[in-house]
Amino acid sequence: SCSAQQLPIQTATASSVESNRYVAYWAVDGNPTSRWASDGPAADGAPEEQWLLLDMGGVRFIDSVNLEWERAYSRDYEVQVSIDGNIWETVRSIQSENHGEVQVGMLNTVGRYVRILSHEGDRNYGISLYEVKIFGDSDENCAPPPTTCLADVIELGAAPASSSSDAGPPCSAAPAAHCDCAPTWSLLTHP
Repeated sequence: SCSAQQLPIQTATASSVESNRYVAYWAVDGNPTSRWASDGPAADGAPEEQWLLLDMGGVRFIDSVNLEWERAYSRDYEVQVSIDGNIWETVRSIQSENHGEVQVGMLNTVGRYVRILSHEGDRNYGISLYEVKIFGDSDENCAPPPTTCLADVIELGAAPASSSSDAGPPCSAAPAAHCDCAPTWSLLTHP
């Protein structure tokens, strides 16, 4: 069976950096006070796509991704995976109204690369992540445990978020510890 251990990240790259004080690597360095920050928004104020790309050095089984957003958080983003760094699969699309820790769990997928692709960041500062952690198993062929839901999104903030998945229509977005709606997903929000 698959484990859910923190997987080492070999490299981190980003679409942009605000300055050399906020490089991509600082989102994966294990230090909760350092962070990656993207450039700010376009001069016309239009949302700009920004991304953080993480390379685990080999194909891995991916169970979950934890994100620790700074106050300049993404309001609309995707968690994507890729085996080759060229073809990307969106495993979760998330709309959020709060910064802080977000746990995107029960992904049950494989990939070498994980990309956080933001479609709408802070209107004044772009986006910024203190820490990103990927959990799973180094054996891409491990047997994932059976689940009653294919995905959980837990936002550990006061404001609700929403999520979508290709797995099917959503269950209720009420706060809960689990969901019982196979083969769909549930959004979990904790105050």
